[in-house]
Amino acid sequence: MAARVLSISGGALRFSLHGGPGGQPYLAAAEPRVRVGGQLGAFQSGLFLVRFRSAIVPGYDIAFELWPVSRDWRDGGLQFPAGDLTGPVRAIIGQVGVPFGNPNLVISTHSSFTRWHTATIEWRDRTVRFFLDGREIGPSHPFTPTSPLRWLLYAGPEISSASNTEGHAGQLQVAWVAAYVPRAIRRAG
Repeated sequence: MAARVLSISGGALRFSLHGGPGGQPYLAAAEPRVRVGGQLGAFQSGLFLVRFRSAIVPGYDIAFELWPVSRDWRDGGLQFPAGDLTGPVRAIIGQVGVPFGNPNLVISTHSSFTRWHTATIEWRDRTVRFFLDGREIGPSHPFTPTSPLRWLLYAGPEISSASNTEGHAGQLQVAWVAAYVPRAIRRAG
């Protein structure tokens, strides 16, 4: 239901988080259009930045994620920023071989989604590091996915629980995104 959720206003991408008839919550995922090696997405390393903020919206979460092109979370993935919009901003590493929804590595911050933040994923040399507003959160972690990844910006009802979204609404704003990939990969495309 992207048309009911996504809009651009005031230079920002806006996710209108709300429910439709019968209280069924809408969701949407936007994909930054970045070609790597001739393919949309297909990242194997890079620097990924997003400037965002959100209202507190019970029952909703976001997962700005590097998702396997294979569409199988067991191939490894990254989510940052991620989390329910009533809690702290988090980073999640989907470990290779671990299905979606099972325990993965979760790094929590003490920051809420309500003020403007810049989230950065630095993925190189088989490691990943996360930065929020220029400060590293947690140490670097090994990360070697088995499939190239594509970048998706998801917002909608909480995936991991049956939280009630009825009567709750608010906006998530994305001011800008940027992706930088190593020169050797760019030349291949």
